[in-house]
Amino acid sequence: MKILICHNLYQGRGGEEEALYKEKAMLEKNGHQVILYSRDSQELDTFDLWQKIKAFCNSVFSFETYKSLKEVIVKEKPDVAHVHNVFPLLSPSVFYVLKDMNVPIVQTLHNYRYMCANGLFLTNNGQVCERCKTGSFFNAVLFKCYRNRYWQSLVMATILFIHRRLKTFSSKVDYFIAPSKFIRNKMIESKAIPGENIIVKPYVVDSSITLQGSSNGNNGYAVYLGRLSQEKGVFTLLKAWKNIQGASLKIIGEGILDEQLKNFVLKEDIKNVEFLGYIEGEQKYKIMKQAAFLIVPSEWYENMPNVILEGFACGIPIIASRFGALEEMVDDGGNGLLFTKGDSEDLKNKMEYLFKNPEIRKRMSQRARQSADTTYGVESNYQQLMAIYKKAIEKRLPA
Repeated sequence: MKILICHNLYQGRGGEEEALYKEKAMLEKNGHQVILYSRDSQELDTFDLWQKIKAFCNSVFSFETYKSLKEVIVKEKPDVAHVHNVFPLLSPSVFYVLKDMNVPIVQTLHNYRYMCANGLFLTNNGQVCERCKTGSFFNAVLFKCYRNRYWQSLVMATILFIHRRLKTFSSKVDYFIAPSKFIRNKMIESKAIPGENIIVKPYVVDSSITLQGSSNGNNGYAVYLGRLSQEKGVFTLLKAWKNIQGASLKIIGEGILDEQLKNFVLKEDIKNVEFLGYIEGEQKYKIMKQAAFLIVPSEWYENMPNVILEGFACGIPIIASRFGALEEMVDDGGNGLLFTKGDSEDLKNKMEYLFKNPEIRKRMSQRARQSADTTYGVESNYQQLMAIYKKAIEKRLPA
């Protein structure tokens, strides 16, 4: 099968790109030809004023994208197109040219963009917000929700308002892939996309990448891995950690709260906390595999964080907040434990429980690895993805 992937890369690379490239590698490994049609938002940093004005106009509908993508389609003749992100440079014109050229369209819903200007259901101060969910994006401008700028928020709000009114997304895309039931339900609540066109398929994790070296979790430490920002719940974690005795906490990641968190640790005299900065690859997996457990204390609507999948692949239990899609991923008492969002006392109790019960940790570790191999494994994920592609292709066949 020949698959055309369309994606506008973000200025800051993250989970969406990681999920895309894992899926692309999986398809190529199974003998499919993958064509990547992309633009990079980092281009915006090089634009002069006139180019930025032009980019604003094109973000609503880009004739340049329409023309260049049409040329790719004519040349490559893809069997199906898999769209990820189209904002801001590709624009929703992607959907129009694919539909006009009768290419079946599948899109992965990595975030909440069709219901929220910043795609996160978050205010600028890190609070969960659903004001624009049903399609009125006035509040996105009022509260500068997109990049904390009025004019940029106005641009994104205008794009979303226009294309929701035109039913661009719901009428052009054959099937949407929701990585979690949570985001599928939010989309249905918003009436942005009909539920019958949204199919739940989780992200994939190749557990073979973590097989080297043993996982024993006996090193007496816990791990946090992720962005250091308000919505990630790291302050809640540190408050909980203040009363943990005889163990250490390793924090892997960078972010805008880096210095604030370090100062908080000093001010509150929180012991045995180590900030390791950004780490990737084998070094990251080595630290994770030797940890007693991984903590995901998020206080926003996580869709399907890759860090949990990596934790499962490393065979370590997860302690996560009972919020968003996290409670779908973590089987409380099975492959990990859940705690009440923002409740540092509850989190402390769950961490102490796992530290004090190595046999339970061992059983949870086995269940975590099973989750990686089955629910999120390559073979299962590949079969699900191919079924969705075939469903989209069949939908375009003449009756």
